[in-house]
This record gives sequence, structure tokens and C-alpha cells, in this order.
Amino acid sequence: MKKTISTILFVAMALTCWSQQNRWNVYAGWSLAVGDYAKSDLANNMWALSTGGNYGGAGQGGNVGFSCLIPTSDSSRMSFAVSADLILNGMNSEIRLNNITTLANLRQNFTTAKLKQPLYLHIPLLVGLHFEHPISTNFSFYLTAQAGLGVNIITNRSAELLNGAQPIDVGGTLMYDYTYTDHFSTTTSLAWRVAVGLVEKSHWIADLGLWGMGAMQIRGYEDFDYRPATETGYATRGSMQFSSDRINPLMFIARIGYRL
Repeated sequence: MKKTISTILFVAMALTCWSQQNRWNVYAGWSLAVGDYAKSDLANNMWALSTGGNYGGAGQGGNVGFSCLIPTSDSSRMSFAVSADLILNGMNSEIRLNNITTLANLRQNFTTAKLKQPLYLHIPLLVGLHFEHPISTNFSFYLTAQAGLGVNIITNRSAELLNGAQPIDVGGTLMYDYTYTDHFSTTTSLAWRVAVGLVEKSHWIADLGLWGMGAMQIRGYEDFDYRPATETGYATRGSMQFSSDRINPLMFIARIGYRL
């Protein structure tokens, strides 16, 4: 249902822009998570994707997208702004470093040891107002404010630990083999963006914005497979659901654009 709504909104936005003589902008840039979205505290078991709390543990990433500006009838400087973007953020430096050190320790015991951390993907579909004012013969300044639907995706997290020389303790069970994959649910939320920028000769664009994706519930299910450390230990396979706290993705995004 959520994917259907997102598809309908995307198609409606594209048709609205395509049916008129409007200005199209394309963008690519750098994303930096800020606030609690960027924080983690593994020493105190504070990370929403693992131990709970509202720390997202997100780091740097990238952005690509496009927008369409539809001039209003009463002002050539004011336009309706319709946009669609893809924002990707990896994990922050604390989580990436912990992953490296944990993997190095596991490889001393297991013949096969693999860990895969998730990525955050955000797809904001936004509408709003864009005000643009010339400041010289070559440059114009603009201010944009938008709101709309945000689609939030977390890629799978997984581990593969096989043929342990010594068993490891996972939730009170000793295991020689242990594999799992966490499947996170896709969520939708109210997204928003405020941005300022410069347009050079109506073509090249420099854009700096603050993006919010609203509250995002962490939930999903885990598939697991393990071999317990018993004399008659056979492989055990199963699945379980999980639910954690909410996080609030917030990002500064700096990007370069081009007006077609």
C-alpha cells in the first residue's frame, strides 16, 4: 500500500511538471546526518538498530534528485516547487570502527566470519514554494520551503559465523555456527526541507538545505540459523519479529545542480 501511494504521488508530480513549460533542475551532492540521527553510544548500549533508544548512528552519504519549478500567476519570482530525491547515509565512524574490530576478533575463532551493516535510504516526495531574486547580472538567490511524504528504507543487516573453534554466547546459548539476517520494515512519514541557494546565469546551482524525514519506527523480523554447542547439537532455524524505538532522521545536504 505504501509503495502504491508513493508511486501514485511520483507519477502525479511528473505529469504536473511535464504538462507545462516549467523549469527543471537536477542535483547531486553530499549528505551529513546531524542531531540524534548521527549519534550512537555503543558503550552504553544506545543505538536504535541494535539496543534501542533514539540514536540513529547515521554518518555521511549522498543525494541525487530533481525538482520542477512551476511559476505562479502573480509573480515571476515565486514558484511552486515539486521534487523527488534519493538520500543515502551509511553508519557513523563509531559503528564502522566497532564493526572492524569485532570482525577481527571473530576471525580468530571462526573459519568464516562476515558482518554486514545496514544503510539508510530516504525518498522524500515534496511540494512547496520557491522564491528567487536576482542579486547581480549573473546570480540569483533563492529560498525554498517544502513538505510532503517521506519513504524510509533500511537495508538488511546480517552476520555469518561458521565453524567456531570455541562456542560463542548469544542470548545465553552457546553456538559453534550462527547466521542471521535482519529485515527492516519500510516506513512512511512527513518529510520536509528548507534550503537556500545560488543560481548562476540560470543554469548552475549551489544548494544547501536542512532535511527532516519525520519520526521513523524501527521494526522488522530476523531470520536465524545456529548450531548449539551440545553433543547432539543440530542446526536450529527460525524467525522472530523485533521492534525498537523511533528515530528522527535529520540531515544537512550540500549539492550542485543544473537547470535544464
